Amino acid sequence: MIRIACFGDSNTYGYDPRMGSFGRYPDSVRWTGRLNALAGVSVRNHGINGAEIPLNGVYVSEVYQVEKPDVIILMFGSNDVLERVLCAERTGTGGEPGEAASRVAARMERYVSNILDLLGGSGGPEIILIAPPAMSPGTWTDPAVISEMKRLAPLYREIAKSFELRFLDASSWPLELCFDGVHLTEEGHRVFYEKIKVALAQSTA
Repeated sequence: MIRIACFGDSNTYGYDPRMGSFGRYPDSVRWTGRLNALAGVSVRNHGINGAEIPLNGVYVSEVYQVEKPDVIILMFGSNDVLERVLCAERTGTGGEPGEAASRVAARMERYVSNILDLLGGSGGPEIILIAPPAMSPGTWTDPAVISEMKRLAPLYREIAKSFELRFLDASSWPLELCFDGVHLTEEGHRVFYEKIKVALAQSTA
């Protein structure tokens, strides 16, 4: 049995924007639920709507002590980019291209470092860092947000490389998004699941 703990925001939680603020796709639709239905796999979904990159890895460490997962999946950053870009636009502070992505990546680097410190280094679970899905034009996005999200994946790749983590780039996957340009559709969750399934098979082969 491969035990997987997934940490992330609404695209891990499985938020369905068509249903309002409390909408959530059924377990059979969410990529985490599809993984959990596989033989020999147990998945715990710790995704939280609206979550940004946490300040520290205490929650991950606490979950690890209880659940003892073999694999920890981290996928944060979308809300961080949205908040930084849109806040800059509201306040008129602007910002250089790439500034939001760089700041978000720096926070992710601190987060990963803290998690590894708390888990005690080598001998722990495999950690997979995922660059979030790219965004598209929609009710939640604008060109600046979409552009900054494109800049995030290469920065995450470097973080994963520096800490010797597994890296997956969901921004390069053909994922269908809802009208808001941020959240996965049912088809998006299916494709995401297929990509994760292949990656896990390669990881455990």
